[in-house]
Amino acid sequence: MTNQFMSSALALSFALSNVSHALAQAAAAPPAQGPVVFTTRQDHQNMLDRLGIAKLRPGRSASADSPNAANYDEAKANPHPDLPELLRSADGAAIQTPEQWRDKRRPEIVALLENEVYGRIPDNVPSVTWEVRQTREVESGGQTAIQKEIVGVVDNSVCPEIQVNISMSLVLPKDAQGPVPVLMSFGWTPFEMERFNFGGLGRRGDGPRPPSKQDKLIAAGWACATLSPSTVQDDAGGWQPRRFGPAATTNAEATGAGLTRGIIGLANRGQPRQPDQWGALRAWGWGASRALDYLETVPKVDSRRVGIAGVSRYGKAALVAMAFDQRFAMGLIASSGAGGTALYRRDFGESLENLASSGAYHWMAGNYLKYAAEESSFGRRTAADLPVDSHMTLALCAPRLTFISHGIPERGDAHWLDHQGSFMAAIAAQPVFRLLGARDLGRSDDYLEERMPAVNVDLLEGALAWRQHDGGHTDEPNVEHFIRWAQARWAGRQDQGAPPTPARDARSLKEAVGGRFKLGVGVGHHVLGNPADAALIRQHFQILTPENCMKPQAIHPAEDRWDFEATDRFADFARAHQLEMVGHCLVWAKDDRTDAWMMQADGKPVSRDTLLRRLETHIHTVVERYADVVTMWDVVNEAVADGGDELLRDSVYSRAAGIDFIVTAFRAARAKAPDAMLIYNDYNDHLPRKREKVIALLTQLKEKGAPVDAYGMQGHFELGDDAIPQLRQTFDALRKLGLKVVVSELDIDTVTRGRWWAEGGKYRDELASYDPYKDGLPDAIERQQTQQYAALFKLFVEYSDMIERVSFWNLHDGQSWLNYFPWRRTNYPLLFDRQRKPKPAFDAVYTALQASRQPAPRNAGRWQADSLPQP
Repeated sequence: MTNQFMSSALALSFALSNVSHALAQAAAAPPAQGPVVFTTRQDHQNMLDRLGIAKLRPGRSASADSPNAANYDEAKANPHPDLPELLRSADGAAIQTPEQWRDKRRPEIVALLENEVYGRIPDNVPSVTWEVRQTREVESGGQTAIQKEIVGVVDNSVCPEIQVNISMSLVLPKDAQGPVPVLMSFGWTPFEMERFNFGGLGRRGDGPRPPSKQDKLIAAGWACATLSPSTVQDDAGGWQPRRFGPAATTNAEATGAGLTRGIIGLANRGQPRQPDQWGALRAWGWGASRALDYLETVPKVDSRRVGIAGVSRYGKAALVAMAFDQRFAMGLIASSGAGGTALYRRDFGESLENLASSGAYHWMAGNYLKYAAEESSFGRRTAADLPVDSHMTLALCAPRLTFISHGIPERGDAHWLDHQGSFMAAIAAQPVFRLLGARDLGRSDDYLEERMPAVNVDLLEGALAWRQHDGGHTDEPNVEHFIRWAQARWAGRQDQGAPPTPARDARSLKEAVGGRFKLGVGVGHHVLGNPADAALIRQHFQILTPENCMKPQAIHPAEDRWDFEATDRFADFARAHQLEMVGHCLVWAKDDRTDAWMMQADGKPVSRDTLLRRLETHIHTVVERYADVVTMWDVVNEAVADGGDELLRDSVYSRAAGIDFIVTAFRAARAKAPDAMLIYNDYNDHLPRKREKVIALLTQLKEKGAPVDAYGMQGHFELGDDAIPQLRQTFDALRKLGLKVVVSELDIDTVTRGRWWAEGGKYRDELASYDPYKDGLPDAIERQQTQQYAALFKLFVEYSDMIERVSFWNLHDGQSWLNYFPWRRTNYPLLFDRQRKPKPAFDAVYTALQASRQPAPRNAGRWQADSLPQP
């Protein structure tokens, strides 16, 4: 595929994504009716109608007598031989370093696969609470093991008619010494098989049972987990009458199974999905990620070495899970065929058109159907128009351990699965494994000429592995090979080119702080749905601040309209993970951060009484809704004037009510949150003139009886700030007022922004293209930032008797607001890099906290007013 076509395809994908997101926003409102009941054909047709498709090409038939029989002639198998380029970005730039892959090309491929193939996971997916329902001892692999039934109960408060209870089992060697690796497989759990009397499934005669996958794993000292995909999402697009068995009937009443049920249906409140939303494969992968969330909490599980496995359609799902969730350390991808490891552009066995049919479309995003369109509003498309292929999905797994498994057609692993097409995809994915330091299959990159090795001949020397066993449609014959291969990679044998599996950094900032003050982070609500981000939050922080979704313009866009959805998800995440939450912010005292409805009444500037009444209503409503989870409220934000002699910033609030708007806001918050900490929040308080104004305002508020408990020092510092002496003066002045301190939005800007506002903005044209560290941060700058962070935290420890919280503003460098404010540049302001790895600044902060750690927390519970120092 040409670079020009790739750029056009990516642009088209993003354009369609924007349209789909707009539709999804419309669908996000509570439905006017209950969950939809669609048959599979109705749901399939609904998606065709949404896409403007009048006719699809039929899929290939497995019958050799059919006029549209599947092709099995290798000479005709590659009608579209050119694959999209892995190591060239959409703008045509060559990808030559691991950083360019991770920061640029990988996100492009993820976006294309999400929009065009597997679908996007909506932001509003409810949280999961895991419960151990029963525990028992079993014999497995020649030893005693502990078997647990675990259920993930999904919060269905948004649509009580739909229940999702995810079924999982976990089997651990009883006498395991230390944490053990886990292989999680998609399939029926032992508990489900017992309930539905499937215990004898697959048994032949009365002879001894051969060792199962579980037996082999337990014998090797591993754990075995099983996740039931159907408890996450039905494997159908809609309701279908049962055709066989005792419950079969032609007059059955539709029950609503399919994509308007399960986790997809619950997230959509029982309504049909949008074209870019997830299909069943991505939903099953999401379920595996949530199961991994649970496994990360089990002390006997080595969460650095959790693998995912599946066969057939569950092999597709295992590939999807591993590609999108980089926490999975390994994958056993078996007999996955089209939609899995086989190339979409091939014409051999199962085709793209088969996956777009009413029998399989539910696995994929709705947008995937476009590439089987024969007649549509956008014309005809084929697999050649697809901007991605399966080698790109495999490449997303690099450099982690990726084992591709097949059986042989003679034993039931049919030609339909296109074994050669799967091998070609693995060959085409090799360059990314090598780029990231991992050993590949050891073959050339010529995917059109390379042929599979013979049956039972291993390609198991690298992080990317291939083996075709002599069994059927199963991964069982390859399990022992998989175990030995993975253990050899961990030991570094036979694979000196691949880096060892990195040990998870077990250090925790919240543990290092020792209870002297709380550690927090401000993030966007979308971050909470990213498993890697969520894990980092749980490891290091105790309290969360929603970056934007709780601000007045977001949560209360009109006097009679509220939008709680994003904040509700934020609060649900905090509750589920026993985190506290900051309410940020109830009043942002700027005209450009205030909606017109708050500023006017009957076409005139709002009166004092109307403004204060509206403020009270807003604050009462928001505070009461989140009182159970919010322990600290940023009641008023940035009301102090930056320059001049005026105390208050010119805004509708100060013009209409003077300081009384702040007094009213604090009293309204206290009325609904008697035990929460109430904070006035501002910035640049380490500068002498601004500090004087802040102290003057806080003094007046206390004189007027406003229940202010703390000052929120934003802490947006720049590299080289000599702030420590000034901060001491600020802390000392606040101590005299009897106020606590929270450092509410901490970061250190490495591409300093002060010049943007200098001399009336005369340098802005020059700075607009200034991006000095786009290729990395120089060592000298990193050392300076590290020293600055160390000095700040030594100061915070010194004043820890009056500091209640220190919160970073954003989680890692890639998410920081300083990458785009006040102009776009590559910034490095936080403790974690773009791969979420601790930086030298993290080491310095951790050391500063550990060096002076106290044995017991001074205030481990919710904040209490009587903990304030007295003036």
